[in-house]
Amino acid sequence: MGRVAGVLVALVLTVLAGAALIGLAYGDRVMPGVRVAGLELGGATTQDAHARIARLGSAATITLVDGTERTTFTYADLGISVDSDAATHAAFAVGHEGSALTRIGDWLATPLRGRDIPLTRVVADPERLALTFTSLAAAVERPVVEGAVRIGAAGVEVDQPPAGRTLHPVRLPAPPLRAPHPYAPQPAPAPPDRPP
Repeated sequence: MGRVAGVLVALVLTVLAGAALIGLAYGDRVMPGVRVAGLELGGATTQDAHARIARLGSAATITLVDGTERTTFTYADLGISVDSDAATHAAFAVGHEGSALTRIGDWLATPLRGRDIPLTRVVADPERLALTFTSLAAAVERPVVEGAVRIGAAGVEVDQPPAGRTLHPVRLPAPPLRAPHPYAPQPAPAPPDRPP
């Protein structure tokens, strides 16, 4: 029984030593396996990760499909930007922040399973978004036209009009749309009411 316990202790110590080496090797870089919106950032410095995330956001597009018609917009067309600072912080936090147990768990699991971090999108310019959709509406809206049936020399003739369609505007709340930052301080809960 003593030999099995010794092997288990040696195995645990080896795994912990390996995890600590991974943690030390990536002390100033993003842990391997960390992805932001599918972009692999493992091994990147915070400055490199920030620049790569910003490029990802500036190249992002949204495509609207209506039957066979496709209209593609860049985030800039829509007044949407990405929160590169928050994504960079979240990517670097894996394996660098939290309790010792959390960091060790990140050092062991992230290189093997990976960690996906969503990209926070921000509507920085609601007026631009509204203007883009207004111009899109002018291009795609068609009034309803009634068909006609006539009896002519060639027999019955049917005029089939195109279907009418309307693009309904998106209503945005007054403040810009922004997901809460995962590391933002949360307001303290109000103290419970005390009986008189």
